[in-house]
Amino acid sequence: MKELFLYEWEWKHLPANIDADGLREYLAKVWATRNYLFENEEATVENEEEVSDIKRYKQGFLRFDDCWIGAKNYVGFIQFNGVAINIFPKIFSEICPNPENNTGSITSNLLHWLSYSNRIKFPFSEVSFEEQKFDNFLEPFIFIFSEFSNRLIESLPYQRFEEVTEQTTFLKGRLAINDYLSQSVVKGNYHRLYSTYDTFQFNNKFNQIIKHVSKLLLSNTENPHSIHRLQNILFLLDEVDDVICSVTDCDTIFFNKMYGEWDKILNMGRMFLANHSFKTQTFNKPNFCFLVPMEQVYEEFIAGLLSKYGICDTKSQSTQKWLTNENRFQIRPDIIYNGKIIIDTKYKIISRASEDNYSISQGDLYQMLAYAVRFKITSVILLYPNQSGEDESICYEIAKYTINDSFSNIDVTIKIVLVDIKRYNDFGVHNTLDLRLVSELEGI
Repeated sequence: MKELFLYEWEWKHLPANIDADGLREYLAKVWATRNYLFENEEATVENEEEVSDIKRYKQGFLRFDDCWIGAKNYVGFIQFNGVAINIFPKIFSEICPNPENNTGSITSNLLHWLSYSNRIKFPFSEVSFEEQKFDNFLEPFIFIFSEFSNRLIESLPYQRFEEVTEQTTFLKGRLAINDYLSQSVVKGNYHRLYSTYDTFQFNNKFNQIIKHVSKLLLSNTENPHSIHRLQNILFLLDEVDDVICSVTDCDTIFFNKMYGEWDKILNMGRMFLANHSFKTQTFNKPNFCFLVPMEQVYEEFIAGLLSKYGICDTKSQSTQKWLTNENRFQIRPDIIYNGKIIIDTKYKIISRASEDNYSISQGDLYQMLAYAVRFKITSVILLYPNQSGEDESICYEIAKYTINDSFSNIDVTIKIVLVDIKRYNDFGVHNTLDLRLVSELEGI
């Protein structure tokens, strides 16, 4: 399979044999189901440029210019017609100018960040990645599905009551009148009854979905652990019918709260089925797409860190107010720390030169001032990702601005802080560096 590597907001020429129009059409279908990845993903205010892109390309993942594609703010993996397109976070572009040589390390970072997300539907935090190395962003998703599903099917095979209508020697349940009249009475076989009753079925729609998804993924993974787990799932579901399933089938199944673990598997299956397409009715290398918005990943990671390791309570995306007294223009800080500090994550690369104000957007400062006034909080921290790999500190303050509110005669302090979230080259040191990041941030 040919591979293409690019960073966010980078342009690359497509391979000669790829159908650019077909890729655009496929991504437009995936865009319509993008919310399957995150729980309660909230609509963001799109600027004019984003609205224009969506109208022009019918999706917001990539831009197209003849045989060129331009990445945007989504990172992850696209597999289309035998070509794998890998899109990596832009914060690695300085220390890893050749991302094809660092796919394992970058993917490891991305998986670690996603493990802190409360809204992603894949149970990252419930599966161990020790001794696992992945060369693309699709493999870990397959690994999670295979590991989690295999564990649950082995310990608690899923069975459910389903309605069955069949010929019986005695009345079982209730008489299926239409079948009895058409199959028995008209032929004079009055003794042959047709009954409709509920039976505890292992061969049910949910298990058929799991079997179908497992066969699909088995042809798209090279990870030995995933292959072994998927093969075992197919062995355990050997008595289940082979049925081609779709997202619509997933939407017909509902679990109560007692079956929360099964619901996780259903969500994963739904996302796999929503993000793939077949050129034929075979399982040979179908098209896949898994892309996540880095702004959301960055915010969820910081909020998750402070929530897990922080001394004080952290509220993320839980408090909102209106900018005007007429309840217009809703505002919502990313994080309110201990009720005293507003922390807002900005996934933007800023300059280290004070002469040009570190390339900080003036609009960002206006936004922070509005937060401070409305929430009556005088301390604000803007967290920007650190692109450089030269610093010993994981996070440090590079600037501090003071804005006086002349109406209330209160000074609002806005600190500009760089946070290095990319120093994870091995899963074994993740927790240590996480604690260090939180410690340094609390010091600021």
